[in-house]
Amino acid sequence: MTRGIKLTLKLFRSMRRSRIEPVRQRQSATAGILMVILCILCTGCSTLDTVNALSSKAGSSSSRGIAYGTHPRHVLDLYRPEMPQDAAPVVLFFYGGSWLSGERSEYEFVARRLASLGYYVAIPDYRLFPEVTFPDFVHDGARAAAYVARNMDELVGGRRPLFVAGHSAGAHIAMLLAVDPHYLATAGIERDQLAGVIGLAGPYDFLPIESDSLKLIFPGPIVQRDSQPINFVDAASPPVLLAHGDRDQTVWLRNSLNMADRLRSFGNDITLKVYPGLDHRDVLKPFVSFLDDDAGILDDIEEFVSKHSLGKKPEIPESRQFSSPDQALWFIGDYPDSFQPGLIHAGLAQAELRLCRM
Repeated sequence: MTRGIKLTLKLFRSMRRSRIEPVRQRQSATAGILMVILCILCTGCSTLDTVNALSSKAGSSSSRGIAYGTHPRHVLDLYRPEMPQDAAPVVLFFYGGSWLSGERSEYEFVARRLASLGYYVAIPDYRLFPEVTFPDFVHDGARAAAYVARNMDELVGGRRPLFVAGHSAGAHIAMLLAVDPHYLATAGIERDQLAGVIGLAGPYDFLPIESDSLKLIFPGPIVQRDSQPINFVDAASPPVLLAHGDRDQTVWLRNSLNMADRLRSFGNDITLKVYPGLDHRDVLKPFVSFLDDDAGILDDIEEFVSKHSLGKKPEIPESRQFSSPDQALWFIGDYPDSFQPGLIHAGLAQAELRLCRM
């Protein structure tokens, strides 16, 4: 109860500081009081549940529980802007939680805020420790990205630029999809189908691992080496936006600084934004609809997405290399309305599927 009261006071101090018209502010406060009281009385209500309850849902609609795979956690929620533009991009957002916690429903406020900018937003669940260890949750991220890329006609009404984004552990997943091409290739798409990647307070260069729990999630020196996005940077990365607070004590700022330097050294398109006075969670505050974005994080995201959306639409490939004929047949099954099987050449190590336009 004490914790809930403290949360209530904190929320309403924030609301009083927000730049809302007086009438709307009174209406929002009245609704907020009711919601917070309910949350205090409900012992299972988390801080994120409260944020979602108080955040605006205007300007977007959603479809929940869309399966992108066969596991119970292979599901995503899709948020659509009410008035999308022709070139409106899709943002696939991975939440954080140290690779061992998190639910897509908890980050509805992020999706709604991005949808208010005119974006389509997908938030997937992925498998967590202790059920899995690295790299299984990254493969889940690749599977979600491939599903969205292949099914844009059905999901968002046509081919659109696809951005991957994430916060904390989610930024780690998004970045590995961008810099280590084998994850997306295994899922059946190429990383050049990504228009860009947005990393919020992400761990990209976090060796040596000293935490006992992280040693279980990333077991052994080879796995730990392969878990570092900075180790896979080459000259073919999609454009990258790195956003980090300089007071982050959870994921050190050096992760973004080092990653930016490595990307820059290979000639990649890299935008680095460091926000004075912000800690690990502060970078998510601008996504809360009743809080101000004094740091300009949403403006930076909007500028980045706008710059790299022009003329960038994922294309369905004409041919693709696969590790086996079975994988090739699985791939063609995702395009039943666009392709028919052509010829499969089975070799010692790979099979090539030639796709014919229908």
